Amino acid sequence: MSQSIQVPQEQHEERLDRFLASQLVGHSRSRLQRLVRAGRVTVGGDPVTRPSTQVAAGSVVSIDLPSEEAPTTATGIPVHELVVLFEDEHLAVIDKPAGLVTHPNERFPSGTVADLAAERWGSLPDTEG
Repeated sequence: MSQSIQVPQEQHEERLDRFLASQLVGHSRSRLQRLVRAGRVTVGGDPVTRPSTQVAAGSVVSIDLPSEEAPTTATGIPVHELVVLFEDEHLAVIDKPAGLVTHPNERFPSGTVADLAAERWGSLPDTEG
């Protein structure tokens, strides 16, 4: 799905990735940076591959958003990609991808292994105490 947005005066000389993040709700800035680097963004009809490129007021930014892309966690791992190696009524053994945060924290409040597990099996037992 392709989307075009005209840069308003108040966002003149803003970084491309920040401009896109402000305009495309629900898309993380890091995901948008990956799309820019992949050549899926044009500014004024010219391809741009640097997320730090400044946009000028009045120019038209077009982005080709993948239509069937799965939602991702904060680290870019597809949300429904929890690989279960073993499961019974008491225990689940998973293959945790490198870089996927285990528990929510200040930097990654969501999109963690705990969130994926809760999505699959419901609320998890309290790990405190």
